[in-house]
Amino acid sequence: MNSIAGDQRDELEEEACGIQPSRDEDISKWSEEDVSSWLADEGFSEEGPMFAGQKITGKALYGLEKGDLKEIGVTSMGRRLEMFAKITELLHGQGGKVGDKSVSGPAWKKKITKADRSTWSPSQKSQYLEKISILNREAAVIWPGNTKLYIKGNGSTRLKMEEYITRMEKTCTIPDIGFGREAMKSHLLQWFHEKNRKIQDGYDYEATHKPAKRAKRASSANSSDTESTLSVSSSCPSSVTEDEEDEDSSDVNDMSAKSAEVVIVEFFNVQSIHFLTVRKHLLPLGKGLNVKTRSLGKYDLLLPLAKALFKNGHVSKKEDNINYKNIKRNQIKVVTDVNSLISSKSGDSIESEEVEDGSSKTHV
Repeated sequence: MNSIAGDQRDELEEEACGIQPSRDEDISKWSEEDVSSWLADEGFSEEGPMFAGQKITGKALYGLEKGDLKEIGVTSMGRRLEMFAKITELLHGQGGKVGDKSVSGPAWKKKITKADRSTWSPSQKSQYLEKISILNREAAVIWPGNTKLYIKGNGSTRLKMEEYITRMEKTCTIPDIGFGREAMKSHLLQWFHEKNRKIQDGYDYEATHKPAKRAKRASSANSSDTESTLSVSSSCPSSVTEDEEDEDSSDVNDMSAKSAEVVIVEFFNVQSIHFLTVRKHLLPLGKGLNVKTRSLGKYDLLLPLAKALFKNGHVSKKEDNINYKNIKRNQIKVVTDVNSLISSKSGDSIESEEVEDGSSKTHV
């Protein structure tokens, strides 16, 4: 009996190290059913349907990363570690390795960066902006109003996010640039963060906002396109602003929201707009410039304040041909000291402190 048991154990070990006859020897040619069957043979019969549900083929196994197992639905850390070790062993037998993007096809990005966008063609940029607009519009429908959104410790929001990604994945995936499930999730989390920040700063998502000029022009060309563009501009203004950067303007009145942020950051000599607050910085500046600031949130204040700084000569341009749609910090110079402008009206001053690189920044 012991001999029989030993033979069975040897057979199981041989099967674990080899490829089943019913499956192709080339793992990259495995179907979803082949992957599911192999998992069952390795003792992961419960996880097999999860892989099949996510369309994980043999080729996809090469691009699998340890963190992806949790996204697939393998919640136990112990099971994830065991499974990842088995998959690594399997692929190593054919000279491959987990995470080998060259075998798996498209190099799916976890996050789309500026460096990624700089390598795209105009058509890829246009396609990406179109998909982002769709994602923003649908997100605004699912999560409307001024309620802050959090994933950690909020099972319902996390579940709703997973359902949203699964539904939008079919429509918004762009294989050429690696914009897939993970990149969509990263974008959605950024959308959550941006919305929470704007709500904190006083932005009202339930109020009726004035549409961007680009959205107005689109209304005469295509009414259906206008509806989506207006929705995007009201729910996530930054996406429309990013698209408007393509148009140049030498008129200060056409200054974009992004350019206004650059002007304010440069005037206060800080590294980011996050260092500034409404009550301590922007409202005193508005008072010094005689700009109406009542009932305006942080991001609503930036544009009128930046325009007033230029028109009143407190900030000037270093070169004649400046594009007010896309101002860079090195293109402008501060003429008036921030303390003299604010203290002249309010009697207060803003201290500056020296940072590690030797430059100074506004004390917050």
